[in-house]
Amino acid sequence: MTGPRPATEVRHLTPVVALPSDISVIPLPTPWPIGPINAYVLRGSPLTLVDTGPRTPEALTALEAGLVSAGVSTRDIELIVLTHQHPDHVGNAGEIARRSGARVAAFGPLIGDFADLAVSLERQRAYMSILMARHGMSGQELETLARRQGTEIEFTAPVDIGIGLSDGDLLDAGDRTFRVLHRPGHSPSDLVFFDEADGLLITGDHLLPAISSNPLASLPPGAVDAEEAAREGARSRPLIDYLESLRLTRELDVLCALPGHGPVFAGTRGLIEQRTRHHEERAGEIHAHLAHGPATARTLVDALWRSLPEDMLFLAVSEVLAHLDVLEARGGVEQVGGARVSFQQVSGPRPAAA
Repeated sequence: MTGPRPATEVRHLTPVVALPSDISVIPLPTPWPIGPINAYVLRGSPLTLVDTGPRTPEALTALEAGLVSAGVSTRDIELIVLTHQHPDHVGNAGEIARRSGARVAAFGPLIGDFADLAVSLERQRAYMSILMARHGMSGQELETLARRQGTEIEFTAPVDIGIGLSDGDLLDAGDRTFRVLHRPGHSPSDLVFFDEADGLLITGDHLLPAISSNPLASLPPGAVDAEEAAREGARSRPLIDYLESLRLTRELDVLCALPGHGPVFAGTRGLIEQRTRHHEERAGEIHAHLAHGPATARTLVDALWRSLPEDMLFLAVSEVLAHLDVLEARGGVEQVGGARVSFQQVSGPRPAAA
């Protein structure tokens, strides 16, 4: 449940558009370099809050003040909608639900994880330790990662998810009816919400206007065996999922997109094309580096980025591994080694994207 911070920032000019009159945005501070997240108030019935910020006094104070500015209070909220599992989006959900009696809607497989949050976070830490060790992180680096992940419980809290959402569901929020669409990749629980009546799309962190969403390695929701989930033949492939999610989102006729970070924007198809090109270029860079011989994902991080801050190392390894997954699926690379996995080029050109 790591808060988002891409290893690389990719900027793209997207048209900024006005919020619909029935929606207010409340920027909430976070303790991470990603900066503030956007919570949204959807007026009507049920009065809805989309995302809640991290569990910090600063975020809660900003949320309370923003609700007052929108003409409501925490007690008025009838429905809380969570776009995905990361703490900067869900941390205050339990507190707002307690104050208001609102029902909480989120990706269905998260129900058990958030009911027993401490146990699910421990499984996530175990999963990441196994996965990152296998792909080249040192013992000291793993200790740093474990300490960082150990702080996540400070920024979130258990929450009773009363409405488990699945791909294709319809959800009434405010005076709108949204189609719920599962778009895994940045996290395995990413949902977007599309109002076909006027082309409004709530994107969460699936699609952001100013930065590319990192395809983060993550334990699948509901998984109980971290070691089995991290096994090479079984682990998730987030960038493969994300590229498919982008392809599906590109088919939507979106006129106004409400992101988890940054301004409301239009032009989603052009942005998706740019994001896809970025991932193709990064995969090409990684493939080219492997011409010098086999390398782990961790070694490739040093080849791609100079003087990377320590707190970004996990994100960078996660990103490189995700691109290696794509290359492997296309037959451009193959795994070598046992306990510590390296990748090597396969003879011949790297297959182009489908």
